[in-house]
Amino acid sequence: MSDYAAVAAVTETLRFLLLKAAEDAQINGIEITVGRPKDSKNGDPNRPRINIYLYQVEPNASFRNASSPTRDAAGSLYQKPQAPLNLHYLMSFYGEEPKPQLLLGLTAVTLKAFPFLTPQLIGEAMAALPSGTPKSVAASGLGDQSVDIRVSPHKISLDEMSKFWTSFFQVPYTLSMAYDVSVVLLDAQLTPATPLPVKPGGASHPTAPASLPTVSKVVLVDPYFEPGKTFEIHGTLLPLSEGLVQVGDEEPVSVDSAPGGQVMTVPVPAVSGSFGVRVGRKMRLGSGPRNVLQAASPNPLVVKPVVDAGSIRVKRTKPPTLSLKLDPPVVAGQSLSLLLNELDPAAGTTPNAYRFESTDSGDRVSFAIPGVAAGSYLVQAQVDGQASRLDTDANGTYSSPSVTLKKGTGHG
Repeated sequence: MSDYAAVAAVTETLRFLLLKAAEDAQINGIEITVGRPKDSKNGDPNRPRINIYLYQVEPNASFRNASSPTRDAAGSLYQKPQAPLNLHYLMSFYGEEPKPQLLLGLTAVTLKAFPFLTPQLIGEAMAALPSGTPKSVAASGLGDQSVDIRVSPHKISLDEMSKFWTSFFQVPYTLSMAYDVSVVLLDAQLTPATPLPVKPGGASHPTAPASLPTVSKVVLVDPYFEPGKTFEIHGTLLPLSEGLVQVGDEEPVSVDSAPGGQVMTVPVPAVSGSFGVRVGRKMRLGSGPRNVLQAASPNPLVVKPVVDAGSIRVKRTKPPTLSLKLDPPVVAGQSLSLLLNELDPAAGTTPNAYRFESTDSGDRVSFAIPGVAAGSYLVQAQVDGQASRLDTDANGTYSSPSVTLKKGTGHG
């Protein structure tokens, strides 16, 4: 689990990711700075630069009460406190035009392509920390966090942006974008005391204290969604009764497990994406019953959407639109993309491939598809980075779901 240095580790991971992207794009001489935006008059104003500024931090609403309370009525610590945070960053771009615009585009596409700070990425960033970085940053344990760390763009209005920059005294505005990073879980470096065993009524000796549950993995053999589908949580001492399971940021649901507590069967959430899984139980404390989440899975639960092949429709509007039905429905705020890949391209040619975005939600979604060449295409929907299934024919070749676009359809 991550400690107090995890916030700095997130910032350094973003810096590493953007620097690596600039090197891959062969943008020479770029500098990635961290801190409050500053006027570049004391340096080279034409040098391309991206500045990363953590301007606001707030508690994550979904996880805020997950580890509360942490002490009993006598003040003794029985659960390690955890502070869940959302981090808000401002990315600013400097240099001689059009370098700021190039750097903005590079940042936008990089953080779209890598929307999660994965353990592998965090490990690479910690291994490449600049000299002089405190050792506590590399040892923060951010890469061991059980819940996904997501990076997403944050819209700031022109009025808000104007007010924001006036707080930087004598620093002129430069092209900028805002991003949110969540959730970052900071664990207090405290060791809970082992409570005295509870002596049951009428017994002449105390019983042994109950051990905490552990989770070794979550198992979903086929990640594609089906109504009523379940997944398994494997571990030890999983709750026998009044057990709780939290998937992602959703409210915990009650789940009972069999005696012995090695496997819990849990309904798959009706939403696509990659989710952290936590297990706990309802506990009777001095102030009343509380939901206490005590163990987290080391691997996420991945749920992929399914396209209803018979629901695909194309309208010759301007621009033309393609609609389809998805299961599970798309939730407002999720990223949604359409992927079209050409079937049976002409010999010696490169297959056409297209990607379109949509802000629709619900079980039927639509995409504008301008400029698509006539032909047959495999159809996939991608929700929060998870792409829908492609089925194969008898030869093992991808064949459906698909759509045929006639000449002129894609040129509305």
